Amino acid sequence: MTGELLEVSNLLARYCWLVDEKRFTEWSACFKPDGVFEVRGQRLIGRHAIAEFVSGSIGDYQLIRHITHHPEIVFASESTVRARCYFSLIGVTAEGRDIHALGRYDDQIELTADGWAFAERRAQFDFFAPRANAWGGSGSASGS
Repeated sequence: MTGELLEVSNLLARYCWLVDEKRFTEWSACFKPDGVFEVRGQRLIGRHAIAEFVSGSIGDYQLIRHITHHPEIVFASESTVRARCYFSLIGVTAEGRDIHALGRYDDQIELTADGWAFAERRAQFDFFAPRANAWGGSGSASGS
């Protein structure tokens, strides 16, 4: 299972890298073609619906970073995984407003002909707020 564990871990990382780089079509391939993404009270079904919603939500952000924390990965079978992790999300909106969010992902991941993919991913936000100090771009927060 060591190879499979690495592949699932890479899926979790690829999800963050691709969405933060705004490569939404490639990012949506982290889901099964009929995969489900539950976020902000919406249940999105299928890669196209998922990519369209997320690109509309964060596509114009100046900066966004998804930072996941060490995941718990449990193999329910040779082709099914349950995973969960906490995440931090830091971004700068199109208007220049800094945001910070905390939450968790709960995942059902399945092995497909193309590799591991999300059958279902639920994103739950526990905290979402503007940050007090905007980043000035000089390597430190302004006002420090």
